[in-house]
Amino acid sequence: MRRARFFARTIGLAWLAGILFSMALNAESAVYRGRDKDGNIIYSDRPFEGAKEWDPPAASRYSPPEMPKTTASKDATAPAAAPTETHTNYAAIKIVQPKNDENINENSGNLAVTVDISPGLLKEHRLVAVIDGVRQPVLWNTTSMAVTGVDRGTHKLLIEAVDQQGKKIFGKSPAIVFHMHRASALFRR
Repeated sequence: MRRARFFARTIGLAWLAGILFSMALNAESAVYRGRDKDGNIIYSDRPFEGAKEWDPPAASRYSPPEMPKTTASKDATAPAAAPTETHTNYAAIKIVQPKNDENINENSGNLAVTVDISPGLLKEHRLVAVIDGVRQPVLWNTTSMAVTGVDRGTHKLLIEAVDQQGKKIFGKSPAIVFHMHRASALFRR
């Protein structure tokens, strides 16, 4: 019994090694490119009449951009502070998404916010969402953000451009109103 198991395992490993070896050989084989009688381009691993050896281009690589680092504000429940003297004048901060008076059906309470800011957001500045006068805990260094945990109901949203600590305000958007709809077990349809 033991010998049979040992023999089967040895045969299995030898078979696997053979498959891997043949795959390695095939990976190094040439590719041929030519045209058929109708003029269509044909690729093959075997040479054929009129075909030339073809060297494919190197595989493309994609390096994703670095994800923004988020920083929690020290006092997330404090009402938004009044604007102070501006170090940088933002000509306009406008909420592009959601639109004013938009209905949002999102059971998880996530709100996608997109902002248009002119001139562009400076590297040392952050954007913070203020919902119903309460600053949200995350500072964003991008003009697209996802605010989480928004309760159902009608809300007032504005965006402030602040320093990295979230203290000094450099500008803010006009407020918009949105309506968050979340399914409820109490109100089934």
